[in-house]
Formats: sequence, structure tokens, C-alpha cells
Amino acid sequence: MSHLEKHLSKMNIKTFVDTQLKVTQDIDKLLSILRGTAVSVVIFSKNFANSSWCLEEVATIAEITQKFGHKTLPVFFRVDWTTVAGDDDQYAKTIAGLSFAQQRKDEWRKALTVVASKTGRTTQEIRNEAKLVDEVVAGVLTTLVAMSPTRQFNNYLVGMNSRVAEVVQRLVMKEMDTVRIVGLCGMGGVGKTTVAQACYDNLRDSADEKANTKFHFVNRVGQNGVNDQDRVEGLVRELYSKLLSEDSLSREDLNIEHRRGRLLKTRVLVVLDDVHTPSQLDELLLQDASDPRKLFAPGSRIIVTTRNRKVLEHVKAEIHSVGPLDVNESLQLFKLHAFSLGSPVVDDDDLSHKVLSYCNGNPLALRVLGGALSYKDSKYWESFVLKLGKTQEAEIHHVLRTSYEELRDVKDRRLFLDIACFFSGHWRSLLVKYMETVDESAYSRVEDLIGKSFLASVFDQSEGEILVVHDLLKEMAWNIVNEEEDLGRRSRLNDPADIHNLLTNWKGHRATEGIRLNISKVKMMSLKANAFEGMNSLRWLNFFLPKGFGSRHRKTIVSEGILNSLPNELRGLRWDQFPSASLPGGFSPDELAYLVISHSPIVTCWEQNQWQPKLEKLSMLSLTSCENLTVIPDLRNSANLEHLVLEKCKSLVEVPDSIQYLVKLVRLEVRDCENIERVPDRLNSKLLKHLILANCPKVTDTPKHNTKLRPSGIAVRECSNRQV
Repeated sequence: MSHLEKHLSKMNIKTFVDTQLKVTQDIDKLLSILRGTAVSVVIFSKNFANSSWCLEEVATIAEITQKFGHKTLPVFFRVDWTTVAGDDDQYAKTIAGLSFAQQRKDEWRKALTVVASKTGRTTQEIRNEAKLVDEVVAGVLTTLVAMSPTRQFNNYLVGMNSRVAEVVQRLVMKEMDTVRIVGLCGMGGVGKTTVAQACYDNLRDSADEKANTKFHFVNRVGQNGVNDQDRVEGLVRELYSKLLSEDSLSREDLNIEHRRGRLLKTRVLVVLDDVHTPSQLDELLLQDASDPRKLFAPGSRIIVTTRNRKVLEHVKAEIHSVGPLDVNESLQLFKLHAFSLGSPVVDDDDLSHKVLSYCNGNPLALRVLGGALSYKDSKYWESFVLKLGKTQEAEIHHVLRTSYEELRDVKDRRLFLDIACFFSGHWRSLLVKYMETVDESAYSRVEDLIGKSFLASVFDQSEGEILVVHDLLKEMAWNIVNEEEDLGRRSRLNDPADIHNLLTNWKGHRATEGIRLNISKVKMMSLKANAFEGMNSLRWLNFFLPKGFGSRHRKTIVSEGILNSLPNELRGLRWDQFPSASLPGGFSPDELAYLVISHSPIVTCWEQNQWQPKLEKLSMLSLTSCENLTVIPDLRNSANLEHLVLEKCKSLVEVPDSIQYLVKLVRLEVRDCENIERVPDRLNSKLLKHLILANCPKVTDTPKHNTKLRPSGIAVRECSNRQV
């Protein structure tokens, strides 16, 4: 008993053992405690039936099991089921000899049968007592997981808790002396990431602190383009820097014997989400995917989610297929979204089941369809079902497209396409600010899209609340955009060939609203000085290098002379490797919400002899690895600025005093700016959460801020190579 209690406590599972009350003989108190527990472990031993105390406990456990579905795990310790519940066996004979009323003895016998009939553990099957304890702990943890919604998904985990419990059981049971890979495989939208996140959360929350396990969740591996070698290095750096608690470790750093030795002594729980190919897994596991025992300490667990079963077969993972929800689970999830405010507008199970038949148990489709039909009357439902049945398109894509078409307001559609095509994974607070420069009602529209499951709001420990669009919905969004055959009329572009054609060769009208170009995919693009002339519809311009590329990537976008125009209608501008010394003269984007420039020869954003816009709508300014930058924009009028990031700008000598008046500033981050000599004396923002000064050796004083207003989470780090 003491070993079991110790192991449960190690897993942070609160326990109560009846011996803690026996000194008082307060059976009523004990029974009250039993009714408040989540799981009861009943250990049947040879002398169990000699104790009326134990028999009263079993009677109460049986009662709450039958009435309220209380969870019970019987353990048969050197006895078998017939000993406990058989009519003519040991327990029956012992109870018959007790000095109690026959009615009470009959109740005890019935209770023993109820409890003993539950699935449990027995020493006949598990003879090693240490292993028996591990199995019981795993059973308790699995039961608790199945009963508990995870922190991110709450009631929307309908039908998933049993799946989570099954995977957790695979992870915590068996072979704690080895490294194991568990793979979750299934179609898009079926809930692989949801299950992986729930397992990760539960195991992290219940981890034994003494084991010193390291945890990391790598999101959307395949989506992030990990096939590109530089991008692989970025993910490797992110993962192993976290596991080894060191900054920016490259693959070469990880080849050092000392670090490999530390990894071999490190127990980890790692999730690699949405892996597309076996080679991606090989790269992320440093070519030791086939034998992870060479990489991590015994007891380590790696969870891999993928649509490609070959990924898991390649590493001989224990494969768990995440299948569709059954009919009852599907109906429950659908109704949760279709009738989110309580009583259904349409009380017709036939219509509901017709809708379900198109979803085939896919949770994403069920959530989206439920949101589309929420608050609608029966005629609308009937029309919707007819529309679903009129095409032979691939079912899941057709279901999602039909739901999109039910967004009647053009502004809702436009907002969804913007976020799906350009902004999935962004901070919610900033994203709403960006969208409000286009539509003042963006806040409520985002809420509506979340309610209809077109967007998901997820809390990330390091990043805060972010908005995420499912891969299938992003795929649908780009399919919708690309239906326009005329390149000049296509609202959003992300294909490098199309963008090259539009900016260098296109002679006709250009109605483009957004461009998202992965620069690493471009061999060479030579822009004329007037490349953007006349593009008055352009709102979002994003020329980006994926994380991990940086300054080592050769310049692929060059300007034939000084770029002389950018559309004043821009709401967002990110341009990694911006080719000029300043932004174009006459560029006056009054609605600009974010400006991000990196790895650029830029000296100043706006020349001193040219008029600078007030930047009143600016929420985010980030200037990174701009080695020639000598001055940042005038921010006196940027009252809405929330994030200011200056990094590796070695010619910059000061952060202007004007930022002390930015009352909405949430984050000020100044890193590796070796020649900055001064920063403002004070910051007056009451919203400040992150103040980071790192590796700025000439800064001697840090900004003061009113400690009464200082919120938790402010980090001031390493100014002049010291902790401030």
C-alpha cells in the first residue's frame, strides 16, 4: 500500500488512504470522503472480508458507482475474482460468520459483486509487485484523464477524452526503461493534434518533479516547410535549445560529445505535430529516429502526429489510429455547436442525422457545420441539406465550402480569407488591431468566426492567446482565391511564380489585396523602381524568410534603382531583406498597423528631408538585423503601439525618449544592439508585460516604471552582461 501511495503522489495525484482515519473509528467521515473522490482503488486481499470497516467502504463505493457512475479500480492481491464474489468461496464464508444482521451481510455481498466485476488488476496476471503498482498507477491516471477536459478545449473535446485516455495509457505503461515513440495517424480534421495536446498537457501536469523531465511541443512541422534544409536547422535549434536549456544550438553544436551525453541523460516528452515525411522525422531526431535510445534517456516519450502512416512505420512507432467519431459522439459535438445557446431552434433529429452523414465523424466538419446552422430555422436547415447533396465533390472539402458560403456578409468572408491566408498563428490582440484598420467591427467578426469554428483561439504559454486556422480551412481558403483565373484580379497571392509575374511582367489591371511570398522559394526577382505603382487595393505585403534562414540566405529580391513607390493603402508591411536604404519617398500609409523589416541595408525608414506619416494606427514595429539603421521612426503620434522590437541593429545609438509616452506598450524588446548608449528614463505604460534589454553593453541605466502598476511577467534581462 505504501508503495502505491508513494507512486500516486509522484504523479501529483492527491490520495487518501483509509488508515488515516482509523484511529478515530469515524466511519461516517470516511464515507463522506469516499463520496467526494474521483476514483477508488479497492485492494482485495486474503483477510479483507474480516473487516466490517472495509465492507462498509465497499458498500458505499458500490452505491456511488451504480448511482453516479463513480470510477472504481479493483486490485486482486493474491486472491481471484471467485474468492471475492463467489457464492461458496472464502469471502462468502467469512461474511456469514460475522455478527451482523443478515440484511447487512447480504448488502455487503452484493457490493462485493458490483466492485469486483469492474476491470481491474490481479497478481495472477502481474506477478511482479513493482510492475503491479505501475499498472495500477497507469490505470488511475488513464481514468482521471478520461474524466477531465483539457485546459484549451474544454467542452469541445466531445468524444476525445476516451481517445486521450487510451494514448496516455500507452505512454505511461510498460517499458519505462526505454524510449518509446507513439504515433497518432488519421485524416485531417479528425483530432490528432487535439489528442496530442491533451496528452501532453496531462502528462506534463502530472509529471514527477524529481524526474526532471523536459517538455516541448513542436507545432505544425510539415506546414512550416521543414523540407528546406535551413528551416530544418531552425526547428532543430528550437527543440534542442529548449531541451538542453541553452540558447540557439545548431546541429554542429549538438555533435559535441558533451551535449550528446547530456541528452542521453535527459528524459523528455516531445510532441512533433503534423509531420509529413520520414525525412522530416529523421532530421528532427538527428538521424537517430530508428533508435531513439541513442538520443534520449530511458523513460522518454515522443508523440508524432501525421496523416502519412509511412512516417510512423519508418521509425517503428507504436501506431494509434485516430478514427472518426461514432454517431452518438458526432451528434453530441454537432449539437454543442448548432445549439450553443441551449434550446434548439430546430428539434428534428432526422435533419441532424442528414447533416451528420456528410461529416463522416470528422470533428472539424461537425464544428463548422454546427456553427453554420446555429440559430437558423427548419426551412434554412432543409435548404442547407439539399445544397450539401447536390455535388459529388470530396466530402470534407465540400462540407467546409458549403459552410463558408453560408457566411452571408461579404466582410465576414473577406476577414476569414485574410486570416486564413496570411495571419494564422498570430497574437489575437494584434491581429484584431490589424483587421480594425480595414473593418471597425473586426473584433465582433472575429468572435463570430470563432463561434462558427472557422477560427480557433488557443492559449500558448510563451506567446499568449493566438488565433489558428485549421490546415483544411487554409487549403479551402487558397482554393477559393485561386478560382479567379485572371491573375490581375486574384485578391491574394502566395505562389512565387504568380507573384514574380505580377510584379515584373503584368501589364493589365492589378486588384491584388494581399501578397505573401516565401523569399526562400525565389531564385531571383528584379523589381523595377515602380513595381508597385497603381496597386491601390494592396493592403498586406509580406516578403518573409522562414524562421532559421536569416542573413545567411542570399539576396534574391533586388531593386533596379531606388524603389520609388509603395501603396499608401497598405495596412501591413513585412519585408525581410528590404533592398533600399529607406522606404520610398511619398510613401504615407496612414492606416499602417504593422511594420516589420529585417536583414536589410536600411538606414532610416523615412529620410529626414521627407514627410513621415503620423503612424497613428501602428501596433507593431520590429526592426531586426538592420546593421546600418541609425534612427527609428518618430513614434510620438503612435499612441496605439503595443510591440516595439529592436534587435541586432549595431549602428543604432539610442531609443528615443518619445516611447515613454506610449501608454499602450505591452512589449519593449531591445537585443544585441551593441552601440545603443541610452534608453528612456521611464516607461509610463500601465499595460507593460515584457521589458527585455539583452546584450546592450553600453546601456548603464534601465527605464523606471511605477512598481504599483507593474504587472506580473515583466522580465528585465542581461543589460551590460548582468542581471538587472
